[in-house]
Amino acid sequence: MKFSLQNWPCTMVKNRGLGIAAAVALLCCPGYHRALAEGAATDGLGNIDHIIIIYQENWSFDGLYGSFPGANGLGDASHPSLDQKDRLTDRSLSTELGINNYNNASRTTPLQNTPPQPLNGSNAIDGRFPSNLYTLLPFQLATYVDPTMMTGDIVHRYWQEQLQINDGKNNYFITWSDNPGLVMSHYDATNLPEGLLAQQYTISDKFHHSAFGGSFLNHQFLIAAQAPVYPNAGGVNSGAIANLDLNGKLTLNALGKIAHDGSITPTSIDVAAGLSQSDISFTEPRVHFDKNYVVNTTFSVNLAPNFVPFPSGTPPVSLLPTLNDTHPNDANYTPTIGDRLDDAGVSWKWYSGGWNEALDSSPSNPTHYGMAGNTVDPLFQWHHQPFAYFTRYAPFVSVAVYNQCPPCYPGGLNPYSAARLQDEENFFTDVQNNNLPSVSFVKALGPNNEHPGYASLQMGQDHVAALVQAVQNQPDLWAHTAIFVTYDEHGGRWDHVRPHERDIWGPGVRVPCIVISPFAPMGYVDSVPRDTSSLLATIEDRFHLAPLNDRDGRAHSYKTLFNNLNIARYPFRYDSANNRITQDVMLTNLGRTAVDGPIQLVLNNLSSGSKLLNASGETTDKTPYIVLNNKHLRPNSSIKVTLAFSLPESGGITYSPLAAPDSGSR
Repeated sequence: MKFSLQNWPCTMVKNRGLGIAAAVALLCCPGYHRALAEGAATDGLGNIDHIIIIYQENWSFDGLYGSFPGANGLGDASHPSLDQKDRLTDRSLSTELGINNYNNASRTTPLQNTPPQPLNGSNAIDGRFPSNLYTLLPFQLATYVDPTMMTGDIVHRYWQEQLQINDGKNNYFITWSDNPGLVMSHYDATNLPEGLLAQQYTISDKFHHSAFGGSFLNHQFLIAAQAPVYPNAGGVNSGAIANLDLNGKLTLNALGKIAHDGSITPTSIDVAAGLSQSDISFTEPRVHFDKNYVVNTTFSVNLAPNFVPFPSGTPPVSLLPTLNDTHPNDANYTPTIGDRLDDAGVSWKWYSGGWNEALDSSPSNPTHYGMAGNTVDPLFQWHHQPFAYFTRYAPFVSVAVYNQCPPCYPGGLNPYSAARLQDEENFFTDVQNNNLPSVSFVKALGPNNEHPGYASLQMGQDHVAALVQAVQNQPDLWAHTAIFVTYDEHGGRWDHVRPHERDIWGPGVRVPCIVISPFAPMGYVDSVPRDTSSLLATIEDRFHLAPLNDRDGRAHSYKTLFNNLNIARYPFRYDSANNRITQDVMLTNLGRTAVDGPIQLVLNNLSSGSKLLNASGETTDKTPYIVLNNKHLRPNSSIKVTLAFSLPESGGITYSPLAAPDSGSR
C-alpha cells in the first residue's frame, strides 16, 4: 500500500544572507496535509456521516477562479474561445469594430461602434467602467467594481447557453448575450472567503453545472437529475412553448433577433398543431423532445409566489402542476433524491433563507387562500425551492383537507414536508444542537447567494464561510462531515473549457465546486470530469441508494476523493551537527477500520537539489519513499517519522502532490 503527500508544493529555501546556523528559513505551508491511496481502496466516504451541499448562484469557474493556483484557468492567451464570433456572420467580433460595423443586426441594444459597454442592474450603461474598456477579452472586474458592490446581470437560459457554447467552441458567449460587455469579466476570488477554503481543501476545476440554462432547471437536476414535464402544455399553455428552427435553435426574425423564446420545449405534436414552426426536424437526438419539458423559470402550483394572481379555485396555467413522485406506475413519475433518502430511512433537510416568510405569504397556503401576502423578502427566489414542486413535499395541504380539520394542519402546512423543508436559520440551530441530518441542502436568501444583479460576491462568500465555520466549531460534527460548495449555473459568464458531451440537457458551462472535509485532500485541484449529478452520485454511494436515472447512475462520484489518513507535517529544522534538514511527519488513521501495512510515505517530485537521506527505497519511477509501518495502523492511531534531507546548494527543498486519483466509473 502506497500513500503520497497531498498539498501545495512546500519549500525549504536557503537564506544566503545568514550564517550556517541560521542558513535555512521555512517558507512552506505548515499544518495538516492529506494522503491518497494508490492501488488499494480506502474507506474515506464511509467515514462521512453528514453531507452538506451549499448551492450558490451564477458564476462560471473562470469568472471566479481563472487565476487559482494549479487550476486550469486563464493562463492560455491563445485559447480559441477568446476569439469571440458574430452569431450571424461567424466573423471575429474584433474585426467588426469601427464605424457602422459593430452596430449591425446581430447586436443587442444599446448599439455602439466600440466593444460593448457593461450594463448595470437597470439595463443602462454602467458608468463605473471606462468608455474605452476592451470587453472582447477577459478583464478584471475588481479594477472597476469592488466585490462588495453589485454588477449587472447577464442572460442565462436554456437555448441561449447552448448557442453560446457553440458545439464546444465557447466562442458565441458575447454575441448571444443581453449584456455582452460583462460576459468576459471576472474576479480573482482566490483570496476571498470561499477561495481561501478552496486553497486549504479541494477545488474541482472540471466540474460543470448539470443542465443548460438557468437556476430553475438546474435546481431540478440537483434533486431529480431530469427536467420536469408540463403535461399537455400544447393544449393549455401553448404561449410558453419556444419557437425553434430546423436545427432546434431559437428562431430569429428578419433583424436577427429571437422571434419567440419560451419556458417549455415543443414536441412533434405541437408542431403538427401549428404551435411552432412547421419545418422543425425532430430526427436529430439533440433536437427531439418526446414531451413538453419545462426548461426556463416557471413557478409551482404547490408554492405560488405572492405576486402571481390566484383567483377562484383554479391556478393560472403559468404555474407548473405538481410533479409526480408518489405513483411510480403513472405517467411522468419523477423520483427525487429526497424520495430515495426517505425510503432508505436516511434523514435529510432542505434549508432555505426566507422560507418561513414565504410560507406565510404564499397564495398556495390554504390559510391565505385567495390573498396576496406582503411579508415575503423581495429577494426570496420561489423557483429555487425544487422539492416544493413535488407532490410528496408540497408545502401545504389542499383547501379541502385543511377545512376538514384546521387544528390538524397548523398554518395549513403538510407535516411531511414541514419536517424536511425548513428555514435556513434552522441549519444553524441544528448544527449547534448536534441535530444535523445526514444530508443537508442549504439555499441562501438572495442577498447571500452571490447572484449578479441583486447580490454582491463578497456578502455571499462571507455567508458561506459562516456556514462552514458553524460546522467546524462543532468538533464531533466536523470530524465526519463533507461540505460541497458549488453553483447552480454559470450566470451567462464565459468559461474557456469545453463541456463534456452527454445529452440534450447538458452539462453546461464549468462552475466552481469546493470540497471541504477532514477527509478531503488539502491544497488539491481535482480534475476528474464531474457535474451536478456527481453530488447525487456521492450521496447515493455513501448511503447505498439506487440512482435516480442514467445521469447520476453514470456520473463520477466523489467517493475516490476522500481518504482515511491524515498527514500532519511539521516545520523544517536545520541539523547543524549533520549539515542536513529534518522534518517530522505524523500520520493518523482517521478511519473506522485498521489500515494494513506496509504503509509507505512517498515524496513526489522531490526537488533535484536535494535527496531524502533516510529513504527506505524508490518506486518504479524513482520516487523516494520511507516505510512508516509494516503491520497495520489501528483507528485513531498515529505514526511519527522524521525525514532527513541533504542540504541543497541553492534553491530549496520542494515536493508536490501526484495527479488526481482515478475516479473510474460508478
